[in-house]
Amino acid sequence: DTTAASLPAGGQYGWRTHNFLGSSGTKRIYAANGVGPGFECDGSTFVSIPTGMALDKPTRVACHQDHLFFAFDGGSLQHSGIGEPYDWSPVTGASELGLGDEIADLIEEAPGGVMCVLGLNKTGVLYGTSAADWDFQKAPGEAGAYPWTGQLLAVPVFFDTQGIRSLPAVQSFGDFESVTMSRLI
Repeated sequence: DTTAASLPAGGQYGWRTHNFLGSSGTKRIYAANGVGPGFECDGSTFVSIPTGMALDKPTRVACHQDHLFFAFDGGSLQHSGIGEPYDWSPVTGASELGLGDEIADLIEEAPGGVMCVLGLNKTGVLYGTSAADWDFQKAPGEAGAYPWTGQLLAVPVFFDTQGIRSLPAVQSFGDFESVTMSRLI
């Protein structure tokens, strides 16, 4: 069915482009704004993506390991089934992970194929390829991030109370450690 779509006023938009279908003409924009449901747009068609949350107002969006991820207030990180951005049922592979802190930003496809989940006061690293083998580890230390400051610049980089920080991999296989790259700013 086709109906007129409108976006709620306010919020701050975050978006990612991804091609869940795999053919050359099926790249879409996926977005979240914190004041309404997440959505998909191909330039002419707008599709709301209901997740089943009582307050379906994702604040961040990421596309990682062929899953669509939305972050919600309270530290909830949820994802769709593999290759199915509209399917949020646990029966088909969707799940929820908790950071234990408000999520400030998401950095997908970081070195080693991981996703960095930056909280205000802690950082998590998501290893694996699906709900069948996710391993969500909290990075050592109390490094957090200011909202909307995470970037992938060869390594994950973000801004926090200590200045500009990076999250490079360390010698131990698969582990990450926060490193301050600047003085207090």
